[in-house]
Amino acid sequence: MKFFLVSVALAGLLVGCGSDSDDEKRSPSPDPTAMQDQTATPTPAPADNILGAEEVYGIWVKPSKSVCESNGGKYSEYNGLNAIDKKEYSCDANWENSNKICNAIEGELPSIELLMAAVTDCGGTIDGDYSNKDDSKDYSDCYRKSGLTPEYYWSSTSLDRDSNMAWFIRFLNGSKDFNKKTYSLTVQCVRGN
Repeated sequence: MKFFLVSVALAGLLVGCGSDSDDEKRSPSPDPTAMQDQTATPTPAPADNILGAEEVYGIWVKPSKSVCESNGGKYSEYNGLNAIDKKEYSCDANWENSNKICNAIEGELPSIELLMAAVTDCGGTIDGDYSNKDDSKDYSDCYRKSGLTPEYYWSSTSLDRDSNMAWFIRFLNGSKDFNKKTYSLTVQCVRGN
């Protein structure tokens, strides 16, 4: 399978969102204009993407059905709140299998800081009360341009105080939380990060 990669320059700044607790590992934040650069039209995929190739959106990569399922994930159609006219698919897996899926396409799970930056670059805020931007078309149109849906996305960032847990972001409302790594959440990989 031929891979396409759009490199994105990363700024050496730390993300200033969320708490300053020891539970979060800090890494560079993407360039503030990077989200716009990442929203280019995805690489061509077959019309019936459920059987097709991975989709690449800048640094963001949505795994194909075959890669997802051969590495312990479940590939399914997304029919949730705010679904758009075209079919959207997602790969869901536990944290360990999510890492396998990303490794299989020469990518990695995004850090919690990169996921938080994707929310804020689209005009959202990291919101603990689960009411952020869930009705904003501009916000949802922006993150969808990176191949993301309103669902819960694993990060690569484990909780410092409990290695059996990892951070996630829900794009619907910008909520940031952590969960047991045995739970199944949505997988979106990054390359060139």
